[in-house]
Amino acid sequence: MYQIGSGTCTQLTDGRISRPLGICWGPHGTLYIASSNTGTVVEVTTHGEVVRSFDVGMKCPRSIGVSKDGSHIVVANNVFGEKRIKLFEIIFL
Repeated sequence: MYQIGSGTCTQLTDGRISRPLGICWGPHGTLYIASSNTGTVVEVTTHGEVVRSFDVGMKCPRSIGVSKDGSHIVVANNVFGEKRIKLFEIIFL
C-alpha cells in the first residue's frame, strides 16, 4: 500500500490473501480484496491492516463491487462449470 501524502509503502502480507484478482473501495475508506486461492473476500484498511475476511462460497472469486450506499457487496467468479454471482449484505461490527 503506497501512501501518496507521506511517500511510505506498506507491504500487505496475510495468509488470507492469496492470488488477489479483484479490489474495490468499501464504505468508511476500507478496501475489499477478492482472494481467488482462498475463496474469500478480505477487508483491509488503507494502512494494510486486515479488518476481517469472509468465505464467499465459490471457487476463484475475481470481480468485486460495493453498492453506492455501501450496504451490499457483489462477488463474481469465472470458473468453468461454476460461474456464479453472489450478493452479500455488509454488516458493520
